Amino acid sequence: MLDRKLKKMLPLMLQHIQKTNEIISQMIAALQEEAESAAVNTAPVTSPQKPPKDIIGVAEAAEYCGYSKSYLYQLVHWNRIPYHKPTNGRIFFKRCELDEFLSNKKVSADYELAEQATAILNGEYRK
Repeated sequence: MLDRKLKKMLPLMLQHIQKTNEIISQMIAALQEEAESAAVNTAPVTSPQKPPKDIIGVAEAAEYCGYSKSYLYQLVHWNRIPYHKPTNGRIFFKRCELDEFLSNKKVSADYELAEQATAILNGEYRK
């Protein structure tokens, strides 16, 4: 009697197992697609960068300012750029001083000059 019940249940159990296998295969395929798209959309992991040094040498300062090294040496020779020369003749620069140097010589736009001229003519000019 038990054998007869098992024989009747066996086809149902096989169908259930096949459906379960199909569902698992679909889930695996979906996960693989998701993993592939995530791998494509993910930027490569990089190590954290060191913060920039406050005191830099000539080569770094030239690159930072956008000048050639020879022009930077000329600016140093003419005392036109702030620099530090602690020992052994090596020259160093502070980034904050380079930033100030680079932003120091503002050239006024035409409309600013026109506003200043109007203010001078009207007696309202203040520096």
